[in-house]
Amino acid sequence: MVQRMTLDSSGNLLVGKTDTTFATAGVRVGGIGLMQITRNAAIPLEINRTGNDGTLIEFYQAGTLEGSISVSGTTVSYNGGHLARWAQTVSAKDESLVKGTVLSNLDEMNVYVDADGNPVDNEQLNKVKVSDVEGDANVAGVFVNWDYDEAHNVDEINMAMTGDMIIRIAAGTTVARGDLLMSAGDGTAKPQGDDIVRSKTIAKVTSTHVTCTYEDGSFCVPCVLMAC
Repeated sequence: MVQRMTLDSSGNLLVGKTDTTFATAGVRVGGIGLMQITRNAAIPLEINRTGNDGTLIEFYQAGTLEGSISVSGTTVSYNGGHLARWAQTVSAKDESLVKGTVLSNLDEMNVYVDADGNPVDNEQLNKVKVSDVEGDANVAGVFVNWDYDEAHNVDEINMAMTGDMIIRIAAGTTVARGDLLMSAGDGTAKPQGDDIVRSKTIAKVTSTHVTCTYEDGSFCVPCVLMAC
């Protein structure tokens, strides 16, 4: 008889595998609510909703629904989010960066090493800085938060690039719903002065509701980032 399933002493349910190593093909359901799925050279997860269109997956944080993936006809939508990427800076981690700050691309690439200190290939992720040019056409995105990459022992920026987000506006600057925004040259955004989408266009204001205000008087409003 072949053993297909194991419940170990730590409360891990193992299906198709006999150890908890993530790289080993099979399913692990941890006693603390963790699920890991590994499959060699094939799709590891398939989700099939029948009967009607609707939600496929819901995402919660602390019990609050924050987003979902849904299907309608042949269209699959990610709802309540934005596209983002990891970025590094040329200097040490700057704790003064606040959410919504406008960032600009640099030519220098992110640097990664493995646990043994060996370089890890990086083809597309470049470093950034706070945008310091008014009307900057080189905007990379806006700052979300700092994150620590344990695998490569490096601090990185989680940077929003396209989709729903908030963006930082300087104190005393007035914005209206529908305004197209560009870099103000100091890490904030401001109206660009016309309604034509240009290379310098960062976002469109979707609401004038102030989501947060910082010590320098700058504040954030909701926007749609436009392919930074």
